[in-house]
Amino acid sequence: MSAGCTAVMLCRCYVSVAVLEGCIYAMGGYDGHVRQNTAERYTPKANQWSLITPMNHQRSDASATTLNS
Repeated sequence: MSAGCTAVMLCRCYVSVAVLEGCIYAMGGYDGHVRQNTAERYTPKANQWSLITPMNHQRSDASATTLNS
């Protein structure tokens, strides 16, 4: 983790991560017991993670990318 950057809100592994319009998105993953449908957004200017609308289905070990932004 970079100095001065806050940690994600939910601890998990096998999370999917993508960057869109200057924000980092962390989606899904596995908390050691179940796959997750949660999603978080990191806003660098505010140095803050926030929970966003969860996905419709639980996912882990997935890929994520952005197109044209």
